[in-house]
Parts: sequence; C-alpha cells; structure tokens
Amino acid sequence: MFRRALVSTLLVSTSGLASIVGLSSQMGFAEDWPQYLGPNRNGISSESGLLGEWPESGPALDWTFSDAGIGFSSITIADGLLYTCGARDDQEFLICVDLKTGKELWSAPMEPKFDFNGNQWGAGPRSTPSVSQGKVVALGGGGQLVCLDAKSGKPLWKQHMMNDLGGEVNPVGGGPGTKPGEAKLGWGYSWSPLIDGDRVIGNPGGPQGAAIAWDLATGNVIWRSADFIDQASYASPIVAEFEGVKQYVFLHNAGLTSIAADDGRKLWYWEKKYPDVVIPTPLIVGNQIYVSAGSSPSTCDLITIKKDGDGFAPQSEYKPKAQRVMKNSVSGSVIIDGKAYGYSDKIGWVCQDVQSGNQVWASRQPLKAGSVISADGKLLCYDEENRDVALVEVNPKEFVLKSKFTLPLETKFPAPSGRNWTPMTLSDGKLYVRDQEHIFRFSIK
Repeated sequence: MFRRALVSTLLVSTSGLASIVGLSSQMGFAEDWPQYLGPNRNGISSESGLLGEWPESGPALDWTFSDAGIGFSSITIADGLLYTCGARDDQEFLICVDLKTGKELWSAPMEPKFDFNGNQWGAGPRSTPSVSQGKVVALGGGGQLVCLDAKSGKPLWKQHMMNDLGGEVNPVGGGPGTKPGEAKLGWGYSWSPLIDGDRVIGNPGGPQGAAIAWDLATGNVIWRSADFIDQASYASPIVAEFEGVKQYVFLHNAGLTSIAADDGRKLWYWEKKYPDVVIPTPLIVGNQIYVSAGSSPSTCDLITIKKDGDGFAPQSEYKPKAQRVMKNSVSGSVIIDGKAYGYSDKIGWVCQDVQSGNQVWASRQPLKAGSVISADGKLLCYDEENRDVALVEVNPKEFVLKSKFTLPLETKFPAPSGRNWTPMTLSDGKLYVRDQEHIFRFSIK
C-alpha cells in the first residue's frame, strides 16, 4: 500500500490525487495510513462512504486502548496493525496493537523518556512511526531512531541523532540548549521519518549535515548534506519533484531547503526568518509549496519553484496581507480543490484561497484550535483544548459544523500546559483519536 501511495506523492494537486488513489477505494482496497499525516503526508485520505452526521454521543466506539503511555506520537496503520510511540514510566516504547481486538501485540523499548526540569508542555516521544516493506521506523524524543520488524518487533538497526550524528534541534522557544553548555535539544526531536522506497529520510540537524538518508534494510548512511547545516525544527520532511528532479524539502527556522534525492546536495533555499518554533509540515501543490508555520508571529506563504539555469529559483507569491490569513502554530492545514482549511491563531477556523492567499471565510465558534484531516468531502477536526472531535463540511463558502462530540475518557497524565496536539488517523472507515495513554477507535463508515 505504501509503495503504491508514494507514486502519487509526486503530488500535482489534491484534486488530482483524489482521482488517482480514489480508484483503489473503488476496487475494494482499504487505505492504510502508513506514515505521519497519511499516505501522502498531507492529511488527506481517498476513502469514501463516510457518515454525513454523527449521533450526539459520537459515532460507535469499537475499542479503547489505554496503555499507549504519554507523548504526542500519532497513529500509523499498516497491514492490520497499529503503531505509535509512548512513554511508560521512565522509558519510551514503540507499541504495536492488533486492529481487530485493540490488544497490544508487542512493545519495544527505544530510549529513556524525554523530559527536562521545568517542562510544563508534556514529556515523551513526539514523532509518528513510518511503515514500509515489513519494517517500522520510529524516532524518540531524545533522538533515538529505531528500525524494527513490523510484525514481530525484532530490532533491525538504530542510530542516535545526537550521540552518533552530532545532531542539534533549534532550541528557540525553550527546552535544553537555551543555556551555555547544554546539548541543543529544544522541545525534543519531533519530525516523523520519511520512507521513500528503500531509503529513510531524516533531519538530525547541526553542523555535520542537517539532512540524511539511510538504507532502510541496513541502516547504512547513503548520504548526508554537507551544505545544509541548519538545526532541526519540529516539521517533518516531504518528498517532491520539481522540473523532473526528485528532492526532499525541509522546513526550518531559516526557511525552506531542498535536497537532491540522488546525492544529498542542496538544490535551493528560500529564506524566511521564523522567530519561534516551526512545527507544521509543508504541503506540495503542483510546482508550489504551501507553508504555514511559526509562532509570534506565525505566517503562511506559497512558494513557486522554477528552473533557473542549472538550478532553481524559489519565489514567494503572497503579499503581507495574505501571509497573515492562515497562521498555523502547531497543527497544519489541508488543501482541497485550491482551498486551505485549518485553524489560524487569533482568527479561528479559516478557509483560504491558496493561489491568491485571500481569506474566504473564518469562524471562531463552536470549535477551538486543533488539528484537521480530510476525506470524502469532510473535515475531521480535533479540538486540542476540550477533547472535542468535530465533523465539518468541506465548504468553500462557509463554516458548516455537522456533528461534534467529546471523547469518553480523559487522560490521567495531563501536562500542565500541554494539549491534544496529536493529529487523528483515518483508515478503512475507522477514526483513531489519541489523548495521551488512551487511543479510541470509532466507526465512521
């Protein structure tokens, strides 16, 4: 499933994507969700036939798994198995759960629980596992990357971002690294591994090379980017193809950097000085990249990637007014038929025309800030503050809330200042929602 989905990761548009992978749904295949933000790392599923409204108490609850531990790792679904990461006591684990029963099949220790003195925002892992070719790759909050056999949990290889690679996370905004002599770890390693064919792409950050490619089978380093040495951010890398050249794009505090897939050389750089944390993952729209990230202030932009002689020339398309329309600080947006839908700081839920940057509509109520995924003409939204899950129309004219319910259980381990920042997962008509140690599976087909 993952290999087939990656064919369409060389995205042309979300509308084109729907017509391509939609064929698999019509043929009877259940779509896996094998990596962060779904098959194409854009928060969109090709599944159809979903409920148009939910009961007041919410859709049918299949099961609840309440031993996921603490952390913000999202849910990965592949070949009838669920994967996530969580901290139990003082140890981080990669956890595998049977989809039918909701029972744990195995758990594998990764590294000590990520935490630090004064951390009010939440401990544990932040990254979401990726699955392909019978292997699962996961990243701990402290920087331990592991590759395991997806069925048995048998360790295959591992590498540590800081201890083995001299990696660094940009500590802007807080966390370790803000004081002299501290290892630069910030709020912890948070990007999710990108599996592209027989390679794993990561972002250790730091002066020895910010981007890296490992061999999926062996863990051997294929290349590391000597001319891209920025510290890692919290955003995940994406794969793209511009002007016939395959490349990996990284969002960091100094802007966007593109790395050649074949040898790791830097292809182009778009400068943008983000003064605070950078978290949301960029989205590919044809020969453009949509970016909405940063905090204090957070901004959005549309970057056109054009050939310039032997190189590339990235060009910003938004004027200052348009850059203030979609301000995603933690969770990102989804792009459907030329419109971006997401929560914009201090504005509310927003629909933005991607090409012009103009605001189409905005709504402050009845849903607070949160994450969004989409399928079947619907937005599935997760309120990060109130544990509310909402069904909203994909509507370019107005905000239309169809249904909303509150999760039946609340975590016993809430962080003082933390929220439900974990994006939801959709696979085979099932919606997976996490609140720290609790994972809920709802039937929404």
